[in-house]
Amino acid sequence: MRRSLACLSACGLFAACLVRAPQRPIDEQLALAATALRQGRVEVARELVAEARERDPRHTGAAQWSALIADLLWRDDEAVRERMAAIRLARASGADELVAELRGQLGDQLFQSGRWGESSTPLLAGAIGEAAERRRAF
Repeated sequence: MRRSLACLSACGLFAACLVRAPQRPIDEQLALAATALRQGRVEVARELVAEARERDPRHTGAAQWSALIADLLWRDDEAVRERMAAIRLARASGADELVAELRGQLGDQLFQSGRWGESSTPLLAGAIGEAAERRRAF
């Protein structure tokens, strides 16, 4: 009797460990990451964004945040990859204005990384709005 009670308790504990809390929506998770960044908790923001990217690799906003955090952590190659992913995702969703802005951000990233030859095309494509004059000058 004691043995079956112990076995039942162990099974119940195991089942409780398998049950997870419901996941928050990706946009809410990215908002938490933004709050963490404002508070200077970069690693917490990085973890939140990485989890969001893993859960939905086609989420444009998560790719943008991932690129920003990689940039803050001086991981240029990762930032470039994530910005390129965000561009592909925005293009697939038909957000042309967002694509132009993301290409400009990619050009900025490439220029800051010292990859000047690669930066010219995205810089010119993203030369819109307030950043147009600066990007054309680069």
